[in-house]
Amino acid sequence: MISPAIEKRAAVMRRKFACAKIFHGRLQTDYIDLYQVQGWDSNTPLEETLRTLDDIVLQGKVRYIGLSNFMSWQAATAVNQRGGQAL
Repeated sequence: MISPAIEKRAAVMRRKFACAKIFHGRLQTDYIDLYQVQGWDSNTPLEETLRTLDDIVLQGKVRYIGLSNFMSWQAATAVNQRGGQAL
């Protein structure tokens, strides 16, 4: 049996993929230039969020990831999680 916390995190990741797919279809384009993350998600581990964002970039659905409504320490934490690589 899967714990509710794990199921909730998986649902968040599925929504991120679904959003990219929906916008991809609506825009009738091969990719999205910029996928903007609108805020810090304290319910989902940062590594899972970054992994999902990395996956949609690697799949060619999105070219760049952006951040908004993040405090400077949150953005720095995300960059540090990526080993100093760009998001």
